[in-house]
Amino acid sequence: MAQGLIARARRLYADESFGVKLAQTVYAQDSTTIDLCLSLFPWARFRSTKAAVKRHTLLDLRGPIPTMIAISQGKQPEVKVLDQLILEPDAFYEMDRGHVDFARLYRFVLAGVFFVTRAKAGLRVNRLESHPVR
Repeated sequence: MAQGLIARARRLYADESFGVKLAQTVYAQDSTTIDLCLSLFPWARFRSTKAAVKRHTLLDLRGPIPTMIAISQGKQPEVKVLDQLILEPDAFYEMDRGHVDFARLYRFVLAGVFFVTRAKAGLRVNRLESHPVR
């Protein structure tokens, strides 16, 4: 039912502007840790005295409409959710630095999508080429 409502809402907001003129869809990916009581949720052990799950959300910024919501164990690294995404060619995906994994992000390149993220502290890179900003 939820997927049906999401599809319906996306059609309603397909031409909605979010302040930037782009023909492509722009998605924002984020993960949130939800703390739980360890005595009530022992299956969700996160630390020695805490329990937690993570909610991973992919938002279509034209709505903003969630297009994917996944729940995982609290200990799961955020970056693993990238393996679950169904990538849309020519779309932009914005994510925080917890999602930086170049092997996983290379799948974005192969699928013809764009991504924007912040670099992790201490990241060592070499620029191969530059292009002027238009």
